[in-house]
Amino acid sequence: MKNLELFDVKGYLESKGIPYATSGENISPGWIGLDCPYCGDTKNHMGINLRNKLYSCWRCGNKGNPFTLVRLLEETDDSRIVHNILKQFISAVVEFPDIEYPTDLNLPSEFTSLWDWYQTVEEYNKNQWTLAYNELTAPLHAYEYLKLRGYPPEDLFRQHKLMWSGILGKWAFRLIIPVFMNGRMVNFAGRAVCGQEPTYKNCPNARAPMPINDTLYGYDDFDENEHITLVEGVFDKWRLGNRAMATFGLVLTNAQAALLFAKKPKKITFLYDADVAEDREKLKVIDRSVGKIWFCPTETFIMDKGDPGDLTWPEANKLMEGIWNGIH
Repeated sequence: MKNLELFDVKGYLESKGIPYATSGENISPGWIGLDCPYCGDTKNHMGINLRNKLYSCWRCGNKGNPFTLVRLLEETDDSRIVHNILKQFISAVVEFPDIEYPTDLNLPSEFTSLWDWYQTVEEYNKNQWTLAYNELTAPLHAYEYLKLRGYPPEDLFRQHKLMWSGILGKWAFRLIIPVFMNGRMVNFAGRAVCGQEPTYKNCPNARAPMPINDTLYGYDDFDENEHITLVEGVFDKWRLGNRAMATFGLVLTNAQAALLFAKKPKKITFLYDADVAEDREKLKVIDRSVGKIWFCPTETFIMDKGDPGDLTWPEANKLMEGIWNGIH
């Protein structure tokens, strides 16, 4: 897969006979400017960043990546035409890392299935037995933690193969969240449920088939040619359901972009927590992440407040319907 930061935007504009300015009024260092075809501007207010190839018109606010730029200038909605043009003007080929699974993920022996635990507890309750030892009652911490946050514990235990870390050792009292790629467990995240620090501990990269930041949580929920909503964290994805994937943070890595490319999505929506809106550095990270998606249309949506994990179920459903229908 090719990286659109290598898109030869000057060569493309010259091939179309579209004039652009490299300096002068309205042109910042590291940018070129041209007349905006969207609003009819005639004073080079459409700026294109020569590093990440993202553009924005300082007059009308229209902005996007090379995919949307070519689509706008070619006046076409045919993705195949846009893809073919983009491929012609990539100045070099950058191959993303192949997705390989060199080893199986060996889990610590103290990790146990929460779904199995839940079924055992149900059997105990049914037969009015007494829970006689701590290992059987300790996972209640994970159960109560999810319940307090408004999530159905038993559904998550079953659907996502969640585990309990045990009560001893460096993983003690953590909700273990396995990460599956193409049906195989390649990493896991450990979420503290009793207030301990750090809040999250991931499987060390040396022990994992894939670094966690090169995976996408919920990847296997999608087939090809679907609209994908990307969120920052696992709890956001759980709240929004099977129409969302989580990136494990703000940054979209090259490996994650390669995984998305393999799904041939018809559109990708980046959905971010409200705290990024006033943070310039985080907004720069978002721009770089969005710039890595050249193979389909994109949009960026920042929450008005909080994050998707804070929403009620009706609010989450309404948000997803708005994203799918293009209404925010």
